[in-house]
Amino acid sequence: MGTTKTTFAMYWRAAKHYRWQVTVLLTLLPIAALASPVAIPYFVSQIITELINFSNGDEATRNQIVRHVFIVGFLLFVDLVAWRTIAYVMSALQVNVLRDLEAKVHRWLLQLSYSFHIQSFSGSLIAKGKRFVNEYERISETVYYDFIPIGIKLAAISVVLSFQSLTLTALFAVWMISYVAFMFFLSDSNRSTALLLQRPIRTQLLILPTR
Repeated sequence: MGTTKTTFAMYWRAAKHYRWQVTVLLTLLPIAALASPVAIPYFVSQIITELINFSNGDEATRNQIVRHVFIVGFLLFVDLVAWRTIAYVMSALQVNVLRDLEAKVHRWLLQLSYSFHIQSFSGSLIAKGKRFVNEYERISETVYYDFIPIGIKLAAISVVLSFQSLTLTALFAVWMISYVAFMFFLSDSNRSTALLLQRPIRTQLLILPTR
């Protein structure tokens, strides 16, 4: 587990230098994650119910229908703007972090002694350093576009369930925690985010000097 946690820690240290971009992402992601899949379906269901009542002669629902239609339109606009902004900020953050990681690996390679490069296969080390840098893009997109939105949606589902049945909420929470723990264990076992495949070189790259 140490390798995965260390790799994530190194990525986070590189990303936190751009705090405003990370802040924008973490602020807009909950809005975007809840607007389209949670809030809009709720108001659409309200509109359907009100249309049924209106067709049965309930004139009082006319204003509610109009208001909810405007709310759905506003939420669609917010969802569009939020995801477009997230995509723009995400691209800028990735460019900045990748540049910093490349500079960090380059500085570390330059600090190695001449005898190290003579006695070691430097080409393999450089290739693995590039893989470490390039993996940030894939991992960051997975975290921001998949892991965080899914976590927010699951939390929203838990809140809704808590109003219906505490037993169902507890069962759902146990399943959710077990699933996340299992997936984390699987990712650690596969070393998908590990920097290197060979232990001696992996140890060397994981002690890159911090910025």
